[in-house]
Amino acid sequence: MLTMKGFLKKMGCAMLIALLMYCLFYVFIIYLALFHLSPLPKEENVAIFSETSVFELAKAVEKDDAECVERMLNANPSIDIDCVSKSWNMTLLEWALVNEKEKSFDCLLKHGADPFAHSIYSAFDLTVENCNVKALNSILTLSPRIESMPSQMAGSALAEAYTKCEESLSLLLKNDIHKKDVDGYSVYVSIIKGDYAFAQKLMDLGVPFNDSIAFKVPYTTHNVGLDKTICYYILENEDKPWKKRDEVGRESLIKYLSEKKGIDVFEQ
Repeated sequence: MLTMKGFLKKMGCAMLIALLMYCLFYVFIIYLALFHLSPLPKEENVAIFSETSVFELAKAVEKDDAECVERMLNANPSIDIDCVSKSWNMTLLEWALVNEKEKSFDCLLKHGADPFAHSIYSAFDLTVENCNVKALNSILTLSPRIESMPSQMAGSALAEAYTKCEESLSLLLKNDIHKKDVDGYSVYVSIIKGDYAFAQKLMDLGVPFNDSIAFKVPYTTHNVGLDKTICYYILENEDKPWKKRDEVGRESLIKYLSEKKGIDVFEQ
């Protein structure tokens, strides 16, 4: 029969094992953050492209020799400019961006390097997230691919820039990026964040989103948690002390939707 002393001894062992597992888990998370999930490896040697078709081009980018980069691209127009490195799963454009090879970055853009190509983050994502206004301007003015910007990427950028960098937001609006948000993702995310005034501003600017999708049925995206209607988030339960709400902005948005869009939030 198990005695109290034996029981406590077993409980102590169990707690020790649980504590050890808990510590190992966090060590693993830190390891991933430092070596596998960090956005991009700044100053990582271009040897990461050694097994790709763009290795020689990467060497010129590393020196930020724009003339050489231009010459190589002109001599080989069929080069796979968006080739991805095997070790870090990143494009040469992204490498040039995080390593501040500005002249080469601009040259790659002009020759069609895709700023929206996904690896860990796209070059476009990085410019917005890091408030790199100069690089963002280069993408918006130099890239021939700007016309094919994915809708959700445009919407996400607007919402991100609104909370992080006013200058980036002004640049995005100046270049009519809101018109590319055909799914109304920026409006949706702004309302989730409680940025009601900005959501209203986007709608005033004519963000072309589908009312029936955005308000009457769940907005389906690949992001976990973004699977409810906009009205749900406007009327979301208030018993969340960590979530500050702009009540004036919210009431204004409800009125705006009713008067300008013919949408009664309370009946959705």
